Amino acid sequence: MKDAWRIFYVTGLHTNFPHMSKLWQAILTIPASTVACERGFSRQNIIKDVRRTKLSLVALDALMRVSLTGLDSSMVEWDRAFDIWKDAKERRTLHI
Repeated sequence: MKDAWRIFYVTGLHTNFPHMSKLWQAILTIPASTVACERGFSRQNIIKDVRRTKLSLVALDALMRVSLTGLDSSMVEWDRAFDIWKDAKERRTLHI
């Protein structure tokens, strides 16, 4: 499909047939498999379980993005993350 798109574009046919160009763009966005979709639904089911039924779409989206593309937990600077969380508003934290 990509090779056919390149030929269509290089030969200049995309200027003569703008509707065909939109069709090609739509075809190229169709995934070849459902693996990514299934992975997303599985991750969503892990994140949004019976204890988190009232998650907003914004929060769910953020959690899924972090879960699917986030850093490995060993790469996170936990002390810095804690300081940012603590300084975001007035919090009572215990100094251990």
